[in-house]
Amino acid sequence: KKIFYLNIKNNKQILIFPTQISFYNYRAQLKKNNHPYLDQNYDFFKNLNKKNKNHVLIKLFPFRTCENVKKIWKKKFKNNINFAETYLSKVHFNKSRLVVINDVSTPLYELMYIGVPFILMSDDKFSGLNKRFVKKLKKLEKLNILHTSPIKAAKFVNNNYDNIDNWWKIVSKKKDFTNF
Repeated sequence: KKIFYLNIKNNKQILIFPTQISFYNYRAQLKKNNHPYLDQNYDFFKNLNKKNKNHVLIKLFPFRTCENVKKIWKKKFKNNINFAETYLSKVHFNKSRLVVINDVSTPLYELMYIGVPFILMSDDKFSGLNKRFVKKLKKLEKLNILHTSPIKAAKFVNNNYDNIDNWWKIVSKKKDFTNF
């Protein structure tokens, strides 16, 4: 399959595109990426350097709880955060230098198709997914696409932000990526 490459060199935006946050029975949530207070994106953002924090745009999942999630972000980071309009269908992928996702879901496949650099942050053991698929997914960790720690993901972005396009051109041609 041909991988498309968008010209992202002039893009500055780091788009954080979290999955749906659930406030319903969240204390029983085992997956942090759906938990309103334990979402790994908070630690990721907190550990970005100041320059990279200024490039972040958060596109919350268009769900009835998104305003509550926005309040949590603002409380944690003293309103020093930028949000995309939640209910607009425009996702902002094409304007991004890098997209940060935290779930194996539709955005993962959309990003692979359009060729925008992304990282997937998840400490999930991917239970419930096909074992062959999980094996291929875990190979993305060696390519720095999959990160099991938000702190390590932020460190990767801090160290590679200026060269994300070069990194992406290399890793998106690697066998482990194309097989995925």
